[in-house]
Amino acid sequence: MPPAPSAYAGGSQGLPPDALLRHATDYGTWCQTHAAKLHALEAFFWPVPDKDK
Repeated sequence: MPPAPSAYAGGSQGLPPDALLRHATDYGTWCQTHAAKLHALEAFFWPVPDKDK
C-alpha cells in the first residue's frame, strides 16, 4: 500500500492561508492562459464544421 499523502509533505502542515491568497490571482491567470491554449489546439485539430454549408 502506498504511503499516506501526508508522508509526501514531510513535517509541513501545508501552505499558510496568506500564501495561498497572495498567489490565488497568479494561479487563476495561469489556469486561464492554459485553458485558452487548450481551446485553440482543440479548434485547430478538431474544427467544428459549418452548419450553413
